[in-house]
Amino acid sequence: MSNALVVSDLVKTFGGKRNIFGSTSHAVHAVRSVSFELKQGETLAIVGESGSGKSTIARMLVGLETPTSGTMEIDGEDASLLRAKGNAAFGQTIQYVFQDPVASLNPRKTIDKILDVPLRLLRGYDRAKRAARKRELLDAVQMPSDTLERYPHEFSGGQAQRIAIARALAAEAKIMVLDEPVS
Repeated sequence: MSNALVVSDLVKTFGGKRNIFGSTSHAVHAVRSVSFELKQGETLAIVGESGSGKSTIARMLVGLETPTSGTMEIDGEDASLLRAKGNAAFGQTIQYVFQDPVASLNPRKTIDKILDVPLRLLRGYDRAKRAARKRELLDAVQMPSDTLERYPHEFSGGQAQRIAIARALAAEAKIMVLDEPVS
């Protein structure tokens, strides 16, 4: 079985650079030489105290942070090359569930519209298939069907997190990265 994710010597440092006045800011080493391999179908949990770099690792995996050094291979391809193929190719390969579910859901859109985006843009489903898939997704995260007509602010944090998970599942990506999914 091939590796879905290979991370080698991943490092992320913030600061430590000279500013325009010639002084150097203090460097913060958020992630120091992290390596792991994950095969298709496997699950990996990264556990650590607050500030240990768990979210930074997750953000680097999905391209929201750029590693200072190290390499990431996603589904056998260098992550930077996969990102260069565009958002659709990247979104079909890897999805992210944010730590703060309410902030990650557009407050101006109904849950129907939020779930529609990955189904339409990443999967290319027609209207009928999107409607059926939305019902399946809501069932999978144990949310009632009337969820579709409501807005994110109408849900508790736990319900919003289940909706965010449904949105990530909608892309049918090969890899899911969840940042504190039960927070």
